Amino acid sequence: MIRMPRRVRRQLSYRDALPSNWLGIWFLLLLVFCSELFPQPAALPALGIQWPTRLGGSCSGGMLQLTLPPRHPSAAERKSINWPYKPARELATARQWHTINLDGNAITDFVAFADAINAVKAMQADTSYKSGVRVCFHRRATFSSLAATLDMLNIFNQKRYWLALNREPLTLYIISIKPGPTPLPPLPL
Repeated sequence: MIRMPRRVRRQLSYRDALPSNWLGIWFLLLLVFCSELFPQPAALPALGIQWPTRLGGSCSGGMLQLTLPPRHPSAAERKSINWPYKPARELATARQWHTINLDGNAITDFVAFADAINAVKAMQADTSYKSGVRVCFHRRATFSSLAATLDMLNIFNQKRYWLALNREPLTLYIISIKPGPTPLPPLPL
């Protein structure tokens, strides 16, 4: 008859499958240390451009530089700043628009932003003043892409632009206008 060692015959309980208490405590301490050392990133916003909620977020204290035309201009004001007041159908055919789409994807937004820079440079160099740039911020576009686009316009000293907030997607229109005649210097007497 073959004798089996005693430890083989013993029934295993659930306590035998669990690690010792000290090993469990060290494992929990390691988890706490790793969670402090490598915190989870903040959740990204689900939809659309989220405006900054705290100071220092971006764009020098979370403020955007925007110049808004008057809501109900007089006839003289409307003649000088008529572009933002055009209906969408008329605006779509008024210029040869170079459309740029920003959708929140980092790689495609990087390429689209470089394309926007080249389009604004080409528009400023165009002497026929018939082109324009239209930047569309789709549902998942980030606030930083809007801020970077406005910063780019500030760097290129582009003064004629406006945001169309009343339709989806949020659209930034950029145009250049033919300068008026320069007055002649006074004649010497």
